[in-house]
Amino acid sequence: MMADWKSALISGEDVSGSLQALDAALRRMEDHRDLVPVLGPLMSSPDPEVRRQASWCMAKMGQNKKGDADVLPFLLSSCQDQEAEVRENCAWGIGEFAGADVGDERCLPALESLLGDPDRDVRGMAAWALGRFADKMSLTSPSSAKALEALLEDESPYVRKTAEFALQRISALQG
Repeated sequence: MMADWKSALISGEDVSGSLQALDAALRRMEDHRDLVPVLGPLMSSPDPEVRRQASWCMAKMGQNKKGDADVLPFLLSSCQDQEAEVRENCAWGIGEFAGADVGDERCLPALESLLGDPDRDVRGMAAWALGRFADKMSLTSPSSAKALEALLEDESPYVRKTAEFALQRISALQG
């Protein structure tokens, strides 16, 4: 029998409450990749809280290694969301999926574009994710390294540290 929250999410009833229940289930490492077709459209909801929750749940699937490439188009398309937390969640999710060997060259330009984000958490997460692509998937680009080098002078210590992390991984990849 399907959990009540899952039925409510699929039917579009109590979306916020259902997303909170999904959050709790994902924290317990449950596999809910079957909900990606439901979560995907929520990434473009007019409600910013719904977009934040949906992007977090998709990223958590990557962290749990319980998702697949079906998630990436939704994360990639939301990298330019109005809400910084959604953009940060997307970068986090793309990086986590790289750790599960899910992703490809399409992810690099999306992450590179986030390196210039006005929000430091978004810039830092994008830098970390580019490091994950180099480390876990042996994927990088010359433009990634150049953009990351510029972040070594960022005003935020967090951004400088994650840029350094990413550049170390790219350097190791290039031998």
